[in-house]
Formats: sequence, C-alpha cells, structure tokens
Amino acid sequence: METKTEKLGHKAIRKFTKCITDQLFIFIQQDEELFKEYLEAATESTTQGVNSVLGKMITEAYHLENVGVEAAPKSQLLKKYTRHTVSKKGITDDVPEMLKGDNSFCAQVYDSCQKS
Repeated sequence: METKTEKLGHKAIRKFTKCITDQLFIFIQQDEELFKEYLEAATESTTQGVNSVLGKMITEAYHLENVGVEAAPKSQLLKKYTRHTVSKKGITDDVPEMLKGDNSFCAQVYDSCQKS
C-alpha cells in the first residue's frame, strides 16, 4: 500500500513533469549567462530551432513521454511547449553528468513556482 508521502511524491512529480520544459526555459531566461548563450544560439539558428533542440534534450535526459501541448507557457521564450509524463523507464543512472549533482536548478525552479 502506498503511503501518504509516496502519494504526495508521485503527485508532485507528475505535476512538475508536465511543466518541466516551461520551468527550464524560465531558468534560462533568469540566468544571465544562459540567456546570453540562448540568444547567441538563436542567431545561428532560430529561437524555434533552439527551443526544439532543448525540448528534445529534456525529453531524452529524463526519459519522458509526450502527453499534449501547453499553449500558455509562463516563459517568455516559448509560445507553446509539449507537456510530458514520466515514462515507465523513469530517470536512471544514464542521466548526463551535466544534469547531476548541482541542486541550484531545483532550488531556482522551486522559487520560480512560488512566484507564479
């Protein structure tokens, strides 16, 4: 039987995963260095091209499945984005090293959610 804590965890993970793309783009626009790199990448391609690549990277890094489209993102860098859910495979040890360890992303996402 699932405990209350486990139910909370599963619910929170499902809700967060639906908006993970939006949260990553909010993180990018609030980080001066990342935002500068985003703009530079967009000059070599397009913002749509950059957004598409980053969205795919999120899906692959966290083994997510697509479940729909969000047409009203909070990030100013997006016009719409694909919502996700955790796949049966889930997050595993093969997550890229760049996504492991540093909890500053999680802290900034939490802060961003509190302000919204």
